[in-house]
Amino acid sequence: MTYERTYRFTNENLSSYQKLFEFKDADVLSVIGSGDQYFSSLLFGAKRTVLFDKNEISKLYFLLKYYSIKNLSYEEFYDYFINQKVKNEKYYKKIRKFLPNDVKFYFDRVYEHNISILFPLSLNSHPINYNTGRVIPYLDKKNYYRLQTILKLTDPPIIKTEYLEQLNMHDIGSFDIMLFSNIYTYLSMSNEEFLEMLKRFKKNLKDNGKIQADYIWSIEKKNEMKFINKEEFELTEVESVRYDGKTDFKDYVLTYKK
Repeated sequence: MTYERTYRFTNENLSSYQKLFEFKDADVLSVIGSGDQYFSSLLFGAKRTVLFDKNEISKLYFLLKYYSIKNLSYEEFYDYFINQKVKNEKYYKKIRKFLPNDVKFYFDRVYEHNISILFPLSLNSHPINYNTGRVIPYLDKKNYYRLQTILKLTDPPIIKTEYLEQLNMHDIGSFDIMLFSNIYTYLSMSNEEFLEMLKRFKKNLKDNGKIQADYIWSIEKKNEMKFINKEEFELTEVESVRYDGKTDFKDYVLTYKK
């Protein structure tokens, strides 16, 4: 296990994924990250979701967010996670009784010692990302309450605190969708090595399954990824998380197909 800071919210346009992948009744394997891939998958209709992340803090923060959405009003959640950046102990005290013991033990000490666990936001810091569902679906108020209802009927997901490349796929089964965010950036792998790893995961895709292999913010990186010209890949242009009201920014989602 690794203990590092984690991300408060995603810096990917997750709302675009609903058009790229068939989530209805799907089995999904996803990185935890900020937890937003998981919450979006549920809103899009996923049936079963298994999460992984090498960072133990990501798991603990995800569970804090999970039980917060389950038990706080939209306004309370917005104030706690967006305005207060999880620094207001008033909201923590309100949900503390619902938390698993390991989460409670950790966050008791976070508040006691004023520990910083979150990376600052960057690409998704514009307010339009926080109350329209433009890139994070459940931050739309109506979707938030839809998600809250789903969570009240759903047990917490299976969580593997492991590196992507070390996951025991034999134990966790097969999937319709795998969401790998932008993990490729941090793997220190060549294009060829990454492609070989994707081929291993491909064995655990169901028929017509897809892997979201990378999220790309820059045209320069897109041009560096020479393997995307192979027929197993699709590169889709999506509305960018970046927004300044005048520039038509674009991001790219790289998909690997069964």
